[in-house]
Amino acid sequence: MVIKCTVSGSFRKFHEEILTAIETFENNEIEVLSPKKSKIVGQKDGFVFLESDDIQNVRMLEDRHLRSIKNSHFLYVYNMNRYLGNSVIFEMGYTHGEKIPIFSLEPVNDVTLREYVTEIISPPKLCLKINKGNYAFPKLPT
Repeated sequence: MVIKCTVSGSFRKFHEEILTAIETFENNEIEVLSPKKSKIVGQKDGFVFLESDDIQNVRMLEDRHLRSIKNSHFLYVYNMNRYLGNSVIFEMGYTHGEKIPIFSLEPVNDVTLREYVTEIISPPKLCLKINKGNYAFPKLPT
């Protein structure tokens, strides 16, 4: 079974670091459904557009990201310096509603949100645990 994930985090603040996390997952045979590794080509009110985006509609891009989460075995939240933007908080709520595990790089400051993070773990350590079979992810619907 191919493990699939989605990564959430602030591309505006941590673009290069998120690309490195995506690369780590891909190098460990974990398919990253969203976002794709790509350069930043623009912004609208803090929302970053990537070269790989075929549209520049914030709602449509966010809906696509949410569909990726729904089709993932887990969400990885890249919250360097414990930073969570509003979009990531929204995505975490959606992920919980879909009963999908959430992993994060650093602890979450908010006491409520913190309760919904499965584990605080770096991408390389998470890959190692997944490859060792430490997590029993359910089969995704087709």
